[in-house]
Amino acid sequence: MQGIEGFREEVVKRMPQQQLERASSEDLVQSQWERRDYFGVHPQKQEGYSFVGIHIPVGRVQADDMDELARLADTYGSGELRLTVEQNIIIPNIENSKVEALLQEPLLKDRFSPEPPILMKGLVACTGNQFCGQAIIETKARALKVTEEVQRIVSVTKPVRMHWTGCPNSCGQVQVADIGFMDA
Repeated sequence: MQGIEGFREEVVKRMPQQQLERASSEDLVQSQWERRDYFGVHPQKQEGYSFVGIHIPVGRVQADDMDELARLADTYGSGELRLTVEQNIIIPNIENSKVEALLQEPLLKDRFSPEPPILMKGLVACTGNQFCGQAIIETKARALKVTEEVQRIVSVTKPVRMHWTGCPNSCGQVQVADIGFMDA
């Protein structure tokens, strides 16, 4: 048995002398937690506005890319860029009449996609040994290469969170991933 009931069974096994009562007759834990998909175009609460979630492969952004993303935010939105914990970017406050023009921008066609392949959606990698003295391996290029290969041979219907970290500090947060890669 898994989940909360499996945990409960294990507690009863280890503490048979305790009488366990349910705190609530309802299950307070969702049976399946779904991560919200923010990629692509989504309506905002403010009528007439949308936000666009943009995939940044393994969070690697060069200065020129950042300048161009800032230009897009200024041109189509309110000048604001939001960084996600999954190393991606959201451009909020885009008038609905400007969304299609934004989606035609070369940067969103060539480098950063609002509609990434399903396995790329959940890919996170720490900075690796390129910029971190504690990392043992290069993580970002390796994560991209492995994910591209897996994508070529495996078909999935839901995003899979794959996180890479180059040392035991786990800046790539492998502990919250569906599949975690850690070099130690």
